[in-house]
Amino acid sequence: MSRESNDKLKVRATTDGLEIVASGGNIGNYHSQLQDLISPLAEGMGYIGDQIKLRRVQTAFKVLSRMHEIAAENGYILKPVKSKFLIELLEKSSVEDPNDKEMMEIWAKLLASASVNSNNAQVSYVDLLRVLRKEDAEILQHLALDTSPDASLDFYHLHTWTDFCEATSKRLNSILAENSGKSFGDILDLIEGLALQFNNKLLYIRTEGTRVLPTEYYKENKKSISILEREGAIKVEFGSIKLGNLVLEACWLRITKFGFDFVVACEGLASRKA
Repeated sequence: MSRESNDKLKVRATTDGLEIVASGGNIGNYHSQLQDLISPLAEGMGYIGDQIKLRRVQTAFKVLSRMHEIAAENGYILKPVKSKFLIELLEKSSVEDPNDKEMMEIWAKLLASASVNSNNAQVSYVDLLRVLRKEDAEILQHLALDTSPDASLDFYHLHTWTDFCEATSKRLNSILAENSGKSFGDILDLIEGLALQFNNKLLYIRTEGTRVLPTEYYKENKKSISILEREGAIKVEFGSIKLGNLVLEACWLRITKFGFDFVVACEGLASRKA
């Protein structure tokens, strides 16, 4: 493994399909197998890769191999995908750690579903997956509790039919009327639980005296939240919750339509309706 510099791989599309040119003793072992794995996915002209190191070839090989297994497990008939999408996916996925099974699985699922349903062959999904860590991907999967194509079609209605703060204010006032001895910590827990019913994750509440009470979720996932918000996969929102004469500022996050559709594509669920 230490002598990777002489191992090179060129993959390019031709009118007859894909041509793979490999050099170096180790990389040559992947030549025919890579040809078999990629060939159902390519059509037309386009340039796919250049001088990929052996480690990257091994990663791409794992993604492609798992993609074929997923297709067989689900009865998918693989079809050519957009050249631009295939180029980006092979190049971006190849920089992953080949031993990271969770990320290999997500890349393979995305490629399989894109092959079955061209609507899933979005370069923007590749760009998002490229920057995600395993922890980030898990947050998105958790937020997309209903990962069905039907929910995606009705996404905006499902996420705007009622006001989270208004509903939470009513529910909390009802609870506190029965038990007024709640601490701010108790109130934080109550709001966090109510947020889950709206498929939201509470980050913190702030009192009028500027006292900030963050949730454990926020403390543990600050980095992931920043990454996902920057990439447009989640949206951080603010609102006021009224408890009698007390007004609390609440901050929470929810998944966006882009983030939801990304999860649906990676799970391959949309492919089943293609």
